[in-house]
Amino acid sequence: EARDFVDDLADLTLAYVDAGQNDRAFATARELLEIATVSLEGAFWPQYTWWAAAHGLAAGGAESEARDAKLRARRELDAFTARIADEPTRTVFLNMPINRSITAGVVGL
Repeated sequence: EARDFVDDLADLTLAYVDAGQNDRAFATARELLEIATVSLEGAFWPQYTWWAAAHGLAAGGAESEARDAKLRARRELDAFTARIADEPTRTVFLNMPINRSITAGVVGL
């Protein structure tokens, strides 16, 4: 199942972006979107998957789709955070660099 390795694919997308391999970043971002349209059930953090997709899409010049993925990352982060009952744990979670980037709406490494 593709959902079982979606986190690895998200990491790969970001590695391609970081390496300046924009065509590959774009292709893996498209794969992430295909998986996400079915289910991100296997993803450790769905917001990370959407955030990685936003980076890959932006690298490929698909700005509108990147913006949509970035907004979806924020919605997923909000939903995930709402399930954390313990306030100190929620605060630590939101202060993780990836989650701060999603909250700030940052697309770009």
